[in-house]
Amino acid sequence: AAEGAALLGRVFDIEPDHAPALVTLGDALAVKGEHESAVAAFRRALASRPDDAGLHNKLGVALGELSRFQEAEAAYRCALALDGHLTRACFNLGVALAEQGRLAEAEDAYRAALAREPAHGGAWLNLGNILADQKRHGEAANAYRRAIEADPNNPGLLCNLAGALYRQGLLDDAIVQYRRAIALEPDYLRALRLLGLVLHEAGQLREAAEIYRRVLAL
Repeated sequence: AAEGAALLGRVFDIEPDHAPALVTLGDALAVKGEHESAVAAFRRALASRPDDAGLHNKLGVALGELSRFQEAEAAYRCALALDGHLTRACFNLGVALAEQGRLAEAEDAYRAALAREPAHGGAWLNLGNILADQKRHGEAANAYRRAIEADPNNPGLLCNLAGALYRQGLLDDAIVQYRRAIALEPDYLRALRLLGLVLHEAGQLREAAEIYRRVLAL
């Protein structure tokens, strides 16, 4: 890293606004968590590369890390205006909109990302969360199932699906999904705690008590 920084310094000595070096600098600053400085580097690079859709997306990500979601939204919209097929910008736009509480618009953005890339597990997950927030639990369950197809060994996704099933009153189906999550990660506290609660509600008291003891032990 130190050697790379020294080389970048030499580039800037020769050409202070060298766009590729500014992008590299912005990426490095973002990795270090220096997002304000990353934003400044990406904006300087955009001065000479205003039609670079990927660079607008990078700027949006850095702004999002600073919780400047309206500015991030504008950056993502610029990226998509330049390249309508840029799935990551479409996905990131959904995140920025959701963070602003604009759930219907976020849903549209995630669906647009999925139209471009139907197997995008992150978009299915976030779409499921948006639908769950709107109490559309059947649709949320379907979205979580698609996310699980992309990442079948993720116990968190199985818990999300179980929660959507539970909220539809499908206790037995929810129990199955919590058991699947625990099979993947036996000490997964969230899945164990929720399994205990659902077993309790379903009247399976002996097993619920055993699960509660496992939770307390953890």
